[in-house]
Amino acid sequence: MNGTEQAVREALAEVGNLDEDVTTLAADASLADAGLTSHAAVSLLLEIEDRLGIEFPPERMTPATMASIGAIVAEIEALS
Repeated sequence: MNGTEQAVREALAEVGNLDEDVTTLAADASLADAGLTSHAAVSLLLEIEDRLGIEFPPERMTPATMASIGAIVAEIEALS
């Protein structure tokens, strides 16, 4: 697990309110199936931006971006 994935998992644990343990959740597991709501997804994006000092462009804030931990990490890496 790289530092970006670790930061995403920590943010998810803090604000995601998931039904599953974020430490054991597979990177490709559906966050919606794990209990991530649209409200929590917005909070998660804001938390990730704060933690990593990045900003998601509005056009990249899509359901596909928030589909899984892996999708979020890929989007962050694409922004770098």
